[in-house]
Amino acid sequence: MERWELEYSICLSHYKEKMYATLTGRIDKAINFTLLLTGSAVFANFGSNMFFGAMVASLSALSFVGEFGRKSSEALRISKEYHQLLISQDKLTDEALAIAFGELNKNDSTVWNCLSVAARNRTKLALYGTGKSKLEDYGMFDGIMSWLAGDKP
Repeated sequence: MERWELEYSICLSHYKEKMYATLTGRIDKAINFTLLLTGSAVFANFGSNMFFGAMVASLSALSFVGEFGRKSSEALRISKEYHQLLISQDKLTDEALAIAFGELNKNDSTVWNCLSVAARNRTKLALYGTGKSKLEDYGMFDGIMSWLAGDKP
C-alpha cells in the first residue's frame, strides 16, 4: 500500500468506528430508557400489564442479544486508537505505519454497512477539504442511520 492509501484507510476506519460507537450507544440508551419506562408502567396500573410485560421481556432480550453497550464501548476504544495513530502518523515511516495499521485492523468491529457512505464522505472532507471532495449521495436509510450516528456530512 502506498502512504496515501494507508492514511485514507486509517482515517476511514477511525470514522467508521466512531460512528458505530455513537449509533450503538444511542440504541443502547434508547432500549434502556424504554425498558425503564415500560417496567414502571407495569406497576402503575396503566394499560395492559400483559402488553408492558411483553415489552419488558422483548427489550431485555434485544438488549441481551444485541449487546449494544459492549459493542459501543469496544468501538469507541478502537476509534480512539485509530485517532492516536492519525495524530502520530507523520512521525512513522511507511513500514511502521503499515504495521501499526495492520495490528489495529485486526481488532476492528463489524461496522454496519449503512454507515459506510457517511464514513467515506467524512474521510474525504477530513483529508481533502470541502473544495476538492466529491461527496457520495445517501440513500434514505443510509442518511437516517448516519444522522443517528451523529456524523452525516
